[in-house]
Amino acid sequence: MKIVKISAEWCGPCKVLAPIFEELKNELESENLTFEVVTEDDKRFSEISSKFGIRSIPTVLIMDDYDITLYSRITGLKTKDEYKNTILDIVREHGSI
Repeated sequence: MKIVKISAEWCGPCKVLAPIFEELKNELESENLTFEVVTEDDKRFSEISSKFGIRSIPTVLIMDDYDITLYSRITGLKTKDEYKNTILDIVREHGSI
């Protein structure tokens, strides 16, 4: 399972999310999750934004490892616990795929 943060360098909330995302990566490493950051200058930004209908940032996508199935989307800046609880709920529901 993959957790993808969609962000931009100029985005204030994205900058606030950066250390939270890193903490989540460290705390959830035992769940066999892959954490990725896709910014507006990444060649995948347009593809992922189009495929999953990203309209605002930051957005965190919880998806399978093949970018096919989107399990959940979290749009906007949330607390670390909100991100963590959503991710763990999805892992419990779908397993670490």
